[in-house]
Amino acid sequence: MTSSLDTCAAESEIRDSEENTLRARTVLLCFFGLVKNVSDDQLAAYRENVIAPLQRRGATVRAMLHTHSVTQFTNPRNKERNVPLRQQDSVARLHSLCPFIETAFDQVDDADDFAGDVSVYLQNGDPWPDNPRVSVRLYLRQLHSLHCLSQMLSKALHCAQIPADTVVIFLRPDVLFLKPLDTVSIEKLIDGSAEDSALLPECDRYGGQNDRFAVAPSVAVAARYAQRFRHLETFIKSGRRPHAEQFLEYALRCEQVQVAHFRVLFARVRANGAIVKRDGVR
Repeated sequence: MTSSLDTCAAESEIRDSEENTLRARTVLLCFFGLVKNVSDDQLAAYRENVIAPLQRRGATVRAMLHTHSVTQFTNPRNKERNVPLRQQDSVARLHSLCPFIETAFDQVDDADDFAGDVSVYLQNGDPWPDNPRVSVRLYLRQLHSLHCLSQMLSKALHCAQIPADTVVIFLRPDVLFLKPLDTVSIEKLIDGSAEDSALLPECDRYGGQNDRFAVAPSVAVAARYAQRFRHLETFIKSGRRPHAEQFLEYALRCEQVQVAHFRVLFARVRANGAIVKRDGVR
């Protein structure tokens, strides 16, 4: 005989399973851009505020990473001058978070050759005039990193390392997450009603879309997000500058990817350890 308590427990389990769209799903963290010097605090925040909330909802968390080999870093705009980078140590730290499918290091020359002459992208002006050419070059390298990740995703899918419905989260290795990830918004994204949508931060959109973090409900949408460099030439020819947020909005419109927003709270961390203003806080 089944007791009413057993029946209630069974119904609750069924209801939770139906509502929890992350249960038994693979979530792939895709780290993009330059790996600098990952601190203990950053590592703990990735673990506690990104991975743990996903695992509590039943997700299987995996990761991949693409970066460029750099021994020291200079960006005058951010007051970073000849800062030594401990990339190998930082990547080893990130590898302690969860199983990694692939990690790729490219030379900066590969990224610069990929983009070509910076002047081509500056014909309508520099979106960072206080840091002429430098910020644009760094931005182009970031687009190269995302492009390489799209290829890594395709390979992982082809080799059956991940399923097609993998939830892909694009994030940078130079941030400090300050609050747990909003898994409720992620589950709403992947509930089947928004298969051509991506989830982006509601903050710091600067006339476009925040390009520092994104959630895609599938590998297919993730590829459309990450391959946006292919739209940059047309964007420039339209008379626009390579403004990161505005170009992302343009590229997603070209790819017919709808955007939903949610609140995600993190702070960017410079190579010298300085923490800048918190993204998501006005």
